[in-house]
Amino acid sequence: VYRAELRQEEKLGEYVGFFKRYLQKENVLSGKAEEDANRDKLSDRNRLTARNTIPVSWEEMLSEPNGELLKMLVDAVERNCGIRPDLDDVRAFLQNQRLSATQELTPKPSPLPTPRETKATTPKSASRGGKIIGFVLDGRQQDCGSGNKALSDILIEFQRRDHTFMARLAPRTIGRNRRLVAQNPNDIYENEDLKEMVRDLKNGWWMGTNISTGVIKGHIETACEVAGVAYGSELVLLER
Repeated sequence: VYRAELRQEEKLGEYVGFFKRYLQKENVLSGKAEEDANRDKLSDRNRLTARNTIPVSWEEMLSEPNGELLKMLVDAVERNCGIRPDLDDVRAFLQNQRLSATQELTPKPSPLPTPRETKATTPKSASRGGKIIGFVLDGRQQDCGSGNKALSDILIEFQRRDHTFMARLAPRTIGRNRRLVAQNPNDIYENEDLKEMVRDLKNGWWMGTNISTGVIKGHIETACEVAGVAYGSELVLLER
């Protein structure tokens, strides 16, 4: 149900919550721990079933595109070039996407991430690496002293440049039992023991701070994708 590497000191607060949930004496004696474990296992199984059904459902949508899907693509084309495309051209495009998809090898479903890996979409570059002490953005160096501070400063700067950034980032960083950012601090963590481990970004958003160095790097890379900033060139992390 849950795997923990106790060497990850930055996640000990999260581990406390899971130890209580599954191993606390009164929870074991009352049967609540087993109920919670079975509930979590069922949740993972249901999630895997839904995940494996996504490609089939997408293929159905492309083979017989409905009005809503057609309208979304038509509106997007018009928004990008100012010209409204012909519906037959849009329908043919979607059907071609289906044909292209069926010619490719169907990938095997990836295993569900464990709770310690969080993120239904585990961040890229989630390697432990060195300690983050700052970053260089567009040639300007900013010293932060910690990975959490670097991540929050980067999010604040991207939101300053584009007021839609945080709203677009939020759904990309939702995990199984946590969110990276939310407008309500109580929405960050489901685990009550972690509720206070948040930081006010002073722009209407809050950020969770119970994150490992590797996951911080992954979130920064995702943030760069959303902001349209080249990770590794326009934004470079400083480590030691």
